[in-house]
Amino acid sequence: MSELDAFSGIPYAYGHGCFASRQPAVTADSTAVFMVSYPVHKGKTNADTLTLHAPFGENLFGKEVSRSIQDRVIKVKMQLVSSMAVLRLQIESDHLQDQLGSFTLLSDRLYTDGRYLPYSGQWLALHRGGTIRTKDISCLLNNGRPHDVYLVPSDTASNVALIAQVNNKDYALRTTLPPLRQGSLTQLNLKLVKGKLSIGSSWVETSRTFVDQTPIACDTVRVGYYLQNDGRVVSAHNAHCIAMVIETDGKHGKAIALKDEDGRHLFSGRALSSRRFFPTIDGKSPEGRLNPLKVTPLDSINKIVYKPSMPYKESCALGYAQGATLTQMLLNRMGINEPAGMLPLVQTHKGSYVPSLGEHLSSSESSEKTFYFLDFTTGAVSGALSKRYAPMNLRLFYLF
Repeated sequence: MSELDAFSGIPYAYGHGCFASRQPAVTADSTAVFMVSYPVHKGKTNADTLTLHAPFGENLFGKEVSRSIQDRVIKVKMQLVSSMAVLRLQIESDHLQDQLGSFTLLSDRLYTDGRYLPYSGQWLALHRGGTIRTKDISCLLNNGRPHDVYLVPSDTASNVALIAQVNNKDYALRTTLPPLRQGSLTQLNLKLVKGKLSIGSSWVETSRTFVDQTPIACDTVRVGYYLQNDGRVVSAHNAHCIAMVIETDGKHGKAIALKDEDGRHLFSGRALSSRRFFPTIDGKSPEGRLNPLKVTPLDSINKIVYKPSMPYKESCALGYAQGATLTQMLLNRMGINEPAGMLPLVQTHKGSYVPSLGEHLSSSESSEKTFYFLDFTTGAVSGALSKRYAPMNLRLFYLF
């Protein structure tokens, strides 16, 4: 068996910080040349080229670091090197419910296609100028997830137009990217505020760490699936899960946090209001008990019948299930140095909001100074709690 046959087409898998072959290969030739690429290109030799078009993915090739021979076994250590430069886009906006569709780069300096030698990381016959559009992202804009665009390296700066599609509308800016060196990472932190897209800050890492690509999220999201801290939804629980899906159209929806926030929290530390009030819980009573187990004269007066399938008008607290909208109204009115309350938690938990009474406890106000709460142990509901002096347990909801 020739050396080429011995090592050709052997797949490698990433794990524990390195790539390892799934099967051994032996050759008697101590001068054999080892070729490694990621992704795997079975059957390709070091003379074969691939024709690649934007949007590109990660492309790695191996450089031999060392080798040793013992008992006719050659042990070779390879270092994986990226042949790409990464532009990392991080974006946030002033509206909790914004959905990100895609990013588009337009430039006469960026490369959009070319021929590629996978085992040496060399680019040939490159075509410069045109449009690079990411695949559909379709995620909550404010979930904190970074978005990586893989680009062919360039030794010169590039003037680009960057377009972010948000809620099916395009927002654009112009900027200059530094030279995109092989293996580097350039990060742009974008902000969409009052309909204007801008760059908040940026930086360059000349050598980035290879990170195993995150598994793709579910094609169809179902109630009972889990939301991870990277904004993706998975079907089985793992250490990265933060919330459970309770409402979805198969792609987007709501999830409830798996645990309460630590401590007890005020509605707000000052006179803060969304200016949206609900005079009653169910359209009749300002307070009462949900579905009491024992009917007493008192319970009969204060009994509130509630079923998830029972429709209530949005004018009453139980009928309004848009906590994200109420939270957004409160955020819009919050000062720079907001005293201790529930809203700072929303700001530190990307994609979260304080649910309304129709969802949970509660961003629903009964007046300028009071809000609705629900005691889950007894079913008691009241709209008489002070927003400034009644600390309560809080469980956040998430959009995705």
